[in-house]
Amino acid sequence: MNKQLKKISILLLLLCILSGCSNSKQQQSTDNSQEFSDNVQTNFNNFSYSDSTEIENRNEENNLTTTEPTSSPLPTPTPQPQPVDISLITNDAISLSSILFPNIEVTNLEIIKRQTNLDSKEDLIYVHLEAENNDFSIVRNYKLVYLLYNDGWLLEESSSYEDNEYYDQTTPLHGVDTETVNAYFASISSTDVLEDSAFRNTASSITCSDINNYYFGPNADSYQQEITFIYDLFTRTALIDVTYVLDEYYSWVPNLHITNTYTLNDSISGQWGRNVPASHPMHIDSTILLNLEKIDYETLHYDFLWTSRMEGGYDDSCNGS
Repeated sequence: MNKQLKKISILLLLLCILSGCSNSKQQQSTDNSQEFSDNVQTNFNNFSYSDSTEIENRNEENNLTTTEPTSSPLPTPTPQPQPVDISLITNDAISLSSILFPNIEVTNLEIIKRQTNLDSKEDLIYVHLEAENNDFSIVRNYKLVYLLYNDGWLLEESSSYEDNEYYDQTTPLHGVDTETVNAYFASISSTDVLEDSAFRNTASSITCSDINNYYFGPNADSYQQEITFIYDLFTRTALIDVTYVLDEYYSWVPNLHITNTYTLNDSISGQWGRNVPASHPMHIDSTILLNLEKIDYETLHYDFLWTSRMEGGYDDSCNGS
C-alpha cells in the first residue's frame, strides 16, 4: 500500500509542473507540492522503516523455523534382577554352621540343585558345604530359600538337607588336650573311690602308670591308667578307663569306668588266730582260728574255727575256697 501511495504522489507532482500554473498558483502549488512532498517523504520514511522491520521479522521467523530441535535424553532402562550371588550363598552357609563351629573356613562349596524364579522373586538353592576350623572338619547340606526385596536378596528360610549321596558329617581333628586329661585323672586318684573301705589307708605302696591314649576316633577319645595298691595279703590293681564323647554341642564329655583286679600274695598262706576276751553272754574267753592256703593268684582255701564256752558251750566252724 505504501508503495502505491508513493507512485501516485510522484505522478501528481509531475502534472503540476507541466500544467504551467501562474506564479501565485505556482507558489501555492509549490507550497502544496512542498507539503505533499513532505508527506511523501514521511510516508517513504515510514515505508522504509516498516519495510525494514517486516524484513527483519521475516528473517527472525525464518531463523525460528530453520533451528534444529534439541533432542531430550532417553530414559535409563530399569536393570533386570539377577539370581542370588554365590558370595551371599557362601556367607549364609558359613553363618548357619558357625553357631556350633566358630571361625570355620570354607574348603569346598557346591550347589546341588537350584530353582530360580525371577518373576516371583524367589530363589530355591540346595547347598553342599565343606569347612573346618582348628578343632573340627564338617560337612553340611542346606536347603536355602531366598526372597527378593527392595534392598536385595534375603535368606527367608533354611533347613538341613540329606539324601543318599549328601549327608552331614563332623570329624574331630584332634582329641582332648593333654592338660585337661591329666587334671581329670589327678582328681580321680585323689578321691576315696579307689580305696577299699575294709583296707583304707593300709596299703604299703601305691604306684601309677602313665596315662595311655589307646583310642581316638570320630566320636570318642579314650584314655587308661593303672594304679596298683599293695597290701599285706593281696595286691589290688585299679584300671581307670576314661572315654570322652561328643555331646550335642560338640563338647568333649568324660565317662569314667574303674575295674579292680585282686592278686593274692604268697604271705597269705598260714594260720591266723585271735583270742576274744569273755563278754556277755559269753562267760569265758574264746578263740578264733583261721587257716589259709593260697591255691593260685586269686584263689585260696580257708578253715574257720571259733570256740567258746557258755552254759554247756559250743563250737562254730566252716571251710571253703
